[in-house]
Amino acid sequence: MTVSVPTRASGTVLWFLIAVLAAILLGTTASASAAGVVENRVGAISHTIEPAVGPPQHIAAGQSRDATLQQPQIVVATGVAAETAALDATTGGRVYSAHYLNDTGPVRNIPGSMVDETIDNGQVLKDLADRTVYYDPKNDVTVVPSKTTGKVMSVRRGMP
Repeated sequence: MTVSVPTRASGTVLWFLIAVLAAILLGTTASASAAGVVENRVGAISHTIEPAVGPPQHIAAGQSRDATLQQPQIVVATGVAAETAALDATTGGRVYSAHYLNDTGPVRNIPGSMVDETIDNGQVLKDLADRTVYYDPKNDVTVVPSKTTGKVMSVRRGMP
């Protein structure tokens, strides 16, 4: 049996091929080291974009796109502790009218305890057939409850 021993020339070629292969492998980036970034054939990075699906977040279900956006209400602290009673009545149980709840009340932001105090301890400025006008000089608040419905129709700062 004869064994062939590699010659010096074939050994040099083998080492040359190993060196070329090592240079190729070390000169490129592996996909695991790319940290999720996609590169195209020329090495440029391509970012993926996910399009939003569905209606914009500021449009509620059933609301048209032409509807005006609801603006956040700004509450100004008046130094009076927050009330935990129902929003449609004072702490004393006096019910507000729809006009006050929807139109003037949210803008004027007068606490229900102040409404109760004005009716209970304020001065009667006008006693009309369908309503009474109360004024509290200490808090500078005017309250107008209806005599026919019993609901608080108007509350505002200042004299009537």
